[in-house]
Amino acid sequence: MSHHVPACAGGRDGYRLAIHIEPKSVRIITRGGHDWTHRFPTIAEAARNLGVSTAILDGEAVVLNSEGRSDFGALQRSLGGRGGKRASSESVLFAFDLLYFDGHDLTKTELSVRRHLLTDLLDGAVGAIQLSEEVQGNGVELLENARSLGLEGIIAKHRERPYRSGRTGDWLKIKCIQSESFMIVGYEQSAVARGGIGSLLLAARRGHDWAYVGASARASRKKMRRI
Repeated sequence: MSHHVPACAGGRDGYRLAIHIEPKSVRIITRGGHDWTHRFPTIAEAARNLGVSTAILDGEAVVLNSEGRSDFGALQRSLGGRGGKRASSESVLFAFDLLYFDGHDLTKTELSVRRHLLTDLLDGAVGAIQLSEEVQGNGVELLENARSLGLEGIIAKHRERPYRSGRTGDWLKIKCIQSESFMIVGYEQSAVARGGIGSLLLAARRGHDWAYVGASARASRKKMRRI
């Protein structure tokens, strides 16, 4: 099994996109089937400059922060916020699969073959389209390494299987789950529901003391009774 650990570490740090390259045009299609070519102009331009007549790249568009990690909030802001219509010139596509190339459908071939062709296509690319990093090894060790680096998780796929669209068992998104215990020290009343609870006030252990850490998301009075 190969483990794709793109710099975007991603999962929901970016937008999953398919880049359709044709002899005279480039189209950028979202997972929902929307044409967002106009919203990712730098990625579209980079696709035109790859020097291939036909190809379909599968990848994720992200915006990187100063540490080189993907920042979903920054990506949303670059697109004009939630429901915005702006074009993002800061975004970078990390390509992790190649579904069609130079007139040939690759979806029936093994991932290892598709990755080999994708690597050749993007050899040395450092612009708006880059190759996602591929790491092979023990899944548990890779996940722990991703957690230590502050990444969201890893994406794992079988190297010897063909491409299957949709959410299938071949494609595993494994998140680094981090948790901490808090003490409820109070609550704020809801501004919209009379007598309701708006949010819980939480404190966390800091050495031998407790320190206030902020308010949680809304909680119901029923849940409070259970607590």
